[in-house]
Amino acid sequence: MGLEKMKIKLPDHDVSRRLIIGGWMLFPKPEDEDLRKLYRSAVQHIHVMRDLKIAGQPIDPGSRRYKWKASGNGSEMIAVEQDTSTMEANETGMVLLGSPEKIVEFFHDYQDFLRRANFNFRLKEGIASGLVLLASCVFQGLSKRPHLDGKGAAEKAVAKMIDLTRSSVRGYFKEFGCVAHLWAAWLLQVLSENDSLANGEILKDVEYRVPIDFMSDADVDATLTSAKYALDFGRKTISTRTVLFDEINSIEFDWPEKSGELIEMVPSTLVEMLKKHRETSAPHKAR
Repeated sequence: MGLEKMKIKLPDHDVSRRLIIGGWMLFPKPEDEDLRKLYRSAVQHIHVMRDLKIAGQPIDPGSRRYKWKASGNGSEMIAVEQDTSTMEANETGMVLLGSPEKIVEFFHDYQDFLRRANFNFRLKEGIASGLVLLASCVFQGLSKRPHLDGKGAAEKAVAKMIDLTRSSVRGYFKEFGCVAHLWAAWLLQVLSENDSLANGEILKDVEYRVPIDFMSDADVDATLTSAKYALDFGRKTISTRTVLFDEINSIEFDWPEKSGELIEMVPSTLVEMLKKHRETSAPHKAR
């Protein structure tokens, strides 16, 4: 069965839904399920630490009192308190990526996981791909020059907005295009709530300001609705006779039945910023 025909069933609980959606946004390859499991565990791990700190019981990672342990059928991991006196001298608790059934040491290994998984770079790839989709949508609505306002124009605008080369943005979309509609939906929520969008600075090095649990406060139903609209747009033939999601096996969930136009959901401040970068031709800085 092709991935474009596979629709991922989400659980009813919003916390679990956010974790699953966020995992796919960061690790969109079907074979990366182990990485998605480790990501979900890392987010749950952070929340455990926050809850304990709020309760006046901060964790000292150096004490090794807490470890991650496989739960249930081994598909998820939870933080548990351990009796350090029973530990073997050579027990380090380290785990290789792709082995979620093993026990991993509390605190240190989830940071190691993020470093090895290149979390910030994945954020940049995802955000760039979502912006290309949104820029394409906005430019189609504005266009009186359809031969110039296709995907290439969107890539150029996004490259300037987030300080990259166009070839980098093109490569990011190739890698994360299958979840570009999910990133576009997330961006619509984040950017519509941020008053500093108009000056464009919010997108400079944005990947370093996004927390690991970036989906924790997301409105799941709104995210799924926006993502469905974005997916529908990405599958349309735009005026340059191109289809953004051509030959892309997009990640799909159990979407809401309703559908609508993506352009109606784009904040006016984002439209204005995209218009600014569409109309300028100043060279952008390579990174």
